[in-house]
Amino acid sequence: MNEKGEITTNTKEIQTIIKIYYDQLYANKLGNIEEMDAFLEKQKLPKLDLEEIENPNRPIAREEIEAVIQNLPTREKPRTI
Repeated sequence: MNEKGEITTNTKEIQTIIKIYYDQLYANKLGNIEEMDAFLEKQKLPKLDLEEIENPNRPIAREEIEAVIQNLPTREKPRTI
């Protein structure tokens, strides 16, 4: 559909619509970087340590696997009536 809400079959008009759509989709919309940084700091995001960065192919320690398993979300079994 074009900006008037009309369905179009004009190839050039369709290409223009697609270009405008993606330009808006990927436009830089960072209004308040400080607010965004503050929000991200509050999140519990995983972080890589220096050893993981320098040696990404190292063996995974048992403790690491256990920690990941313990932090997986739990799901209660549905109650049966």
